[in-house]
Parts: sequence; C-alpha cells; structure tokens
Amino acid sequence: MFEYWADRFLWDYSRQIDAFADTLSRRVLPGFANLDEEGKQIADEAYRELVSGYQEEPDWGSLAEQAQNEAITFYETMYGIRQGVRNMFAVGLWHLFEQQLADFVRHAILDYPRGTTRNPDFDAAQKLIGNEWHIDVTRFPSYLRLDELRLLANCAKHGDGGSCAQLRELRPALFTPFPHDTAGCLGSTPVIAPLGGEHLYVTEEDFSGTIPRAEPLGVPPEKSMGSSLRDTTRSAEGGTMFNLEVTGTTFHGEAQVISSGRSAAVVHVNAEQVWSAEELRKVAAMLESAARIMETA
Repeated sequence: MFEYWADRFLWDYSRQIDAFADTLSRRVLPGFANLDEEGKQIADEAYRELVSGYQEEPDWGSLAEQAQNEAITFYETMYGIRQGVRNMFAVGLWHLFEQQLADFVRHAILDYPRGTTRNPDFDAAQKLIGNEWHIDVTRFPSYLRLDELRLLANCAKHGDGGSCAQLRELRPALFTPFPHDTAGCLGSTPVIAPLGGEHLYVTEEDFSGTIPRAEPLGVPPEKSMGSSLRDTTRSAEGGTMFNLEVTGTTFHGEAQVISSGRSAAVVHVNAEQVWSAEELRKVAAMLESAARIMETA
C-alpha cells in the first residue's frame, strides 16, 4: 500500500499541481497580454463610430474624450479581471490540494466508500493522518506556507474576516496594489471584492512562490530517503526494533524523524509496535513523496 501511495503522490497529485500552476502562467494570463493594444483599438473604433454620426462638424475634442473613456473603462474592467483571476487561482490551488488530501485519506485510511460520505476538510484530514498513521503534518517545514495558502484562499473567497486579518499580519504586501510597498506602509483598505480584482493583490510571482516545483523523479541515490535508510537492529521483547539513519543522523525511540531535502515528517512508533525493515522502507518511500507534495503546496 505504501508503494502505491508513493507513486500516486508523485505521478498523480504532484503533476496535477504543476499543471494547475502552468495553466495560469502559460495559458490564462497570456490572454491578457495585449490589453493596451486592445484598448487603443476600442478607442479608435469608438471615435470612428461617434464621428460617423454627425452631419455637421463636431466638437472633435469632446468626441476624442468620449472615445478615450471607452478605452479607460475597458482597461479598468480587464485589469481588475486579470487580478481577480490571479486571486481565484490561489483559491483553486488550495482546494485542489485539499481535495487531493481528502482522496488520499478516504482511500488509504477510511473504509472507502463506506467509511464516510463526505470529503474530510484539511483539519479533519490532519487528525485522521495523525491518529491512524501517526504522522504529524505540522512538522513539515512547508506547513506554515501551506497554512498561509489556506488563509489566502479564505480571504479571497469571503473578504474581510479572521483569515484576512491573520494574512495581513503575515503578508501585508498582498493588500496593496503598489509593488514596492512590501510592508503595506501606504495604508490598508477593507477587503471587499477580491475576486473582482480589488483589495487583494496576488502577483504571478506570489503564486509561483506558493508552489515550488517538486524534485525530479530521478533523485540521486545519495539523496533518496529510501536508499539512505540504514537498518540497525537490536533485540526487543516481542521482536526486533529498528533505528532509522537518514542524512547522517540516527533517530530512534517513539519519535522517528524521516527527512527529505527541506521537508520532514515524524513517525510516532508505539512501544508495542514492531516494524520490519521492509515496512520501514515503504514508509520512508511514502513520506518522501508526501514531503514533496507538501513542499509543492
């Protein structure tokens, strides 16, 4: 089972997240690349239409101003929509991850399909993973970044509230349209219409920052958690206990830490529980994959 989920994380979940990110930068935002040119065309067409309606010589300046106002309205609308799309994609990224986690929990931990008729939310999934598999996901270095994404999604969906207040403390620059005001020094405004492109300003760089790419699948052996796992056995009542040596540090006892690059996961091993070396390797492989997914989220 561990090997199956290790593959599922790498070949399914991770690729979905990468594809989601690429869709924003490569397919959606390029559709807004020529707004200036489109605005000029709208102004020119509006001017020609206005001029064609006059029999006598019109007030050319007034007509030009009316045509320019058409372009300004287009600019304001489309730039707002572009910002709203960025904000909306941050919402989508969070919910994609949350649904992937629900899929994992319902199939790997709960008795699917009888175990539940509802997808567990992030809090419920955390508890199930902790209670059933003894993995504390809050110990991943990427957990704080993931929680920031959760706050961002809630803020973008609902506007002002607890999530926006917490996010403002963490990332004040998200609440100003001025790129160089990274500390929000120019003041803050209420968050009322973030999906309309106002009051919350996720940039393309911000979005990419929440989803660093997973490591390539061909990880060198010396960097692979499974290959760096060493078995040291000792006799114990009821069987054999194993220590794990990963990246040069040995952990043993009730809390066994398995790390992969910047990520880490904690496996709590009950005193009565005895795992074989092969079982430990499978757990290591699964956690390595899970660590990558947590980093991408």
